[in-house]
Amino acid sequence: VVVASKDIGQNDEGVIESQEDEIAVALDKDDHEEEETIIVQEDYCSEPDSGVCAYHNICYNTIARMWYTSASPIDEEKSPILNNMGYSDKFESILNEETQATCNEKFVPLSNRPYPSEKELVYQEGTTYFVCCWVNHFGHILLQMFTSAVYALAKIGLARDLNSNSINFVVDNRASSWGSPETILTFFEFLTKKTNKVTLLHALEEKAKQDGKDNICFEKLVVGMFRDNLVRDPHPTEAGMLPPDREVGMLQPLRDHLDIMHPLTKESITLATTETQFSPAESNTSKDAPIECTIALLQRKFENRAIGNFDEVVNATKEIFFEPKWNIRTVSFDGPSLESQYLTARSSMVFVSVTGTGSHMAMFLPDGGSSVEILHDWPDLANRYICGVAPYMSCPPGVTSTCPTDECKTSPTIDVDMTSYKETMEGVKMHILSKCDSAMESFLSVQ
Repeated sequence: VVVASKDIGQNDEGVIESQEDEIAVALDKDDHEEEETIIVQEDYCSEPDSGVCAYHNICYNTIARMWYTSASPIDEEKSPILNNMGYSDKFESILNEETQATCNEKFVPLSNRPYPSEKELVYQEGTTYFVCCWVNHFGHILLQMFTSAVYALAKIGLARDLNSNSINFVVDNRASSWGSPETILTFFEFLTKKTNKVTLLHALEEKAKQDGKDNICFEKLVVGMFRDNLVRDPHPTEAGMLPPDREVGMLQPLRDHLDIMHPLTKESITLATTETQFSPAESNTSKDAPIECTIALLQRKFENRAIGNFDEVVNATKEIFFEPKWNIRTVSFDGPSLESQYLTARSSMVFVSVTGTGSHMAMFLPDGGSSVEILHDWPDLANRYICGVAPYMSCPPGVTSTCPTDECKTSPTIDVDMTSYKETMEGVKMHILSKCDSAMESFLSVQ
């Protein structure tokens, strides 16, 4: 902790030196204030990794739309990145044409700037995590903003703060496109289970302007994401090798946190699976079966990578898992809440899905679970990148499929290769059988 004495509102010469006149004008609006003594905590970054940093008493000027701090600059080599796709020319296209905002840049606030006076600022207490949303698509948010944010907080030593639900989230969505702007808010509200802990930077700007303030200052702001590339890997490595920006177990902090926020109970599972139910339970399945004996088959309600021969898939599953102890669910994630989707996956031992239809929710399977992926025509979107960092679940080779048209990417439905599917599911049954038997024995002993 550093004790600093400053002239609040201006520097020794009475003006703010800046590379841009606009910023100088925006940050130097008030007259000279009395000298005050303020406590400035030292900023720090994750070690030995770079890419995530914590700033204390950092401010955002709503006129210049620039971040600034009273502290000395952080080593630019350690400056955080705003998205985990990599800071390279390849992703310069991540730019909103209308707002000219981008997430493809390093976060480098202006340093050694005078701290604004109390009448100039709106103060956000506690720890806040800053999210730059560059696309509103469900899968990208889940794997490249949501998961990465929790991993970043854990790497910088704030997992306990996250689990105690004491972290707020501010989302800058000026660069976002392609999808509903509400999607990212839904994700972080699901993470915190409170709507008042998640807000848009734009909303804070508007509130500050209404109060006649030009600056939003944060007691502690965490910025940055790790390049986990869980959707696709632009940097191929040798077989069996993980890229340097991934770690085995990197999903565990998120799993631990969601277990606290959204615990599995009989009531929560019933409510969730009622909402996600695609069709009534099959007659030879047990609704009361334990999680270890539950198989979920994911189907779409509309024609976009829906399974054209879904009835065949269901019947084949019933033939393989024919004993009455098994619970076979047919579910859909088109419409249900994120919590219901999560709880449905979390309470299933086997999750069968088509690539890109919600298949990534397999990351929430219980320990020992199996993700059975029906491969679509986008092989680079397959779950193998998730499987590489998730030792708690098994990922058998993907089930092959065919398309009724020549162009699979635009085909409304796909047909599962039943030979491939049956072979895969026979292996899955052998993999989970002992867990199911053990769980069923415990289940029956308390009935």
